[in-house]
Amino acid sequence: MAATLACGSGAVLSHRSAAAHLGIRNTNSAWVEVSSPGRAGHSREGIVVHSGDTLSSADVCVAAAIPCTTVARTIFDLSAVLNRDALEYALHRAQSKPSSLDFGELAALLERSPGRRGTAQLRSLLGRPAGLTDAEAKSRMERKFLALCRKARLPEPRVNSWIPLAIPAGGLEVDFSWADCKLAVETDSARFHDTSRARRNDPARDRALMLAGWRVARYTWWDVTTQPGRVASELRALLELPAESPSLSASGRFSTV
Repeated sequence: MAATLACGSGAVLSHRSAAAHLGIRNTNSAWVEVSSPGRAGHSREGIVVHSGDTLSSADVCVAAAIPCTTVARTIFDLSAVLNRDALEYALHRAQSKPSSLDFGELAALLERSPGRRGTAQLRSLLGRPAGLTDAEAKSRMERKFLALCRKARLPEPRVNSWIPLAIPAGGLEVDFSWADCKLAVETDSARFHDTSRARRNDPARDRALMLAGWRVARYTWWDVTTQPGRVASELRALLELPAESPSLSASGRFSTV
């Protein structure tokens, strides 16, 4: 509170300090980070002042009586100062807090500042590459997944195929399928699958497929673009195919967050 007051009207806690205050990410820094219009108080000891000229009223909240950037704005600001792994964990923490992260707000921030430092890595973590619409991102992810299958010499899957099911009535469309093995693969992006509706519907879809004897695997943009070896190894096992060369297995190690 003292730091925001020292930086004048409109100053708010931001970046790593806001993340710690909101419970997104811990920090051991003795410096307090504040965003302030005109960078007032820049010379004050113990305070790092960022420009708050782009802050709107929608970017600010009051948390425990202290003016602070919202969770979405804090994640947006962190994308410019954290490496990918640290940002991914902060995003995970923000998503795990009930009703805290507004993806619509985050998407609006990305649209408002497309060329800002860190936005490309944030978009990739959200499952949508920079500069692409939702439809284009889905199409690109499907192309990358198909390219991955072809490079690994896997059988060609059916794309956006309809699977007849008794429950739900009629059936479901899945992103990729191998009917002879009864394997369905969904390629998920945060924009489409981290909504409350998707969190409710996706497990129900998976259960309906499993009740009909299908197996379901889900892969994210991050899986397909950064861990293609692991994805290929898993698909080969799910399709019950002989193992590929050792080099494929070597690149297909599991990673945890």
